[in-house]
Amino acid sequence: MKKFCDKLIQLRREKGYSQEQLAEYLEVSRQSVSKWEADKTMPEISKLIAISQLFHVSLDYLLIDSCEDRGDKKWEPASETEEIRRTINEVKDYIGYQKGFEYKSRVTVAGIPLIHIKFGRYTGRIRMKDAAKGIIAVGNIAIGVVSAGFFSIGIFSIGMLSLGLLVSLGIVSIGLLAMGVAAIGIVAGGVTSLGIYATGVAAVGKNIATGVSAVGRTAVARQGEKLWGYNMTAVDDGVTREWVKSFLVTYNPKVPKWILDFLTLMYK
Repeated sequence: MKKFCDKLIQLRREKGYSQEQLAEYLEVSRQSVSKWEADKTMPEISKLIAISQLFHVSLDYLLIDSCEDRGDKKWEPASETEEIRRTINEVKDYIGYQKGFEYKSRVTVAGIPLIHIKFGRYTGRIRMKDAAKGIIAVGNIAIGVVSAGFFSIGIFSIGMLSLGLLVSLGIVSIGLLAMGVAAIGIVAGGVTSLGIYATGVAAVGKNIATGVSAVGRTAVARQGEKLWGYNMTAVDDGVTREWVKSFLVTYNPKVPKWILDFLTLMYK
């Protein structure tokens, strides 16, 4: 006698499906399929019906251990929707969905591809050999003049973890001009920002800091919030952007205009 878990493993392997492919078809997580096959849980009735239709077997065969008759002839061919799903899975496999996707342009600059796009399955490890490397790089890990990825390094960089020599955008961002939830840079803007010039909810700037709370040689913060500096002022909601600029220039006359504009974006 075979249990449901054993029958599911056999049916899946006969069709050549991975646990992930089956999970995608059934619109569940791979972990759910793994638990079914380990006899830890059972699928809900709607998923059992979907399994029986996918493999052309009866519910009796799936649920009754002593039942060996699959009931194949009782089932009509898969519906058009099921065929479409199956086709999509085949196409995904063909383009390397399971192993990842990579495109590298033939055009190079100094031996470096002009465009390199490389996405691989996330394994929990950061390996430079998995990185997209090009003048324009896009991928899980991206290194380039212009780069975009979960982990990104470039002159212009966008990513969850981003390191940019000039401009960096990301949840955690490091660069000459850095913007993100946590930003570190010469000029930094974010929820938490640290730099020579910094702006954000909590800003620490060596020369200038502006924000809800601010710490810096010259600092501007909201009234009632943390404020520290040699030259500092607390402002209310009615303060104008031009007034804040004027205050900053008083103590920092050589600061570039674009930095002043960046540091005062939160003001009207």
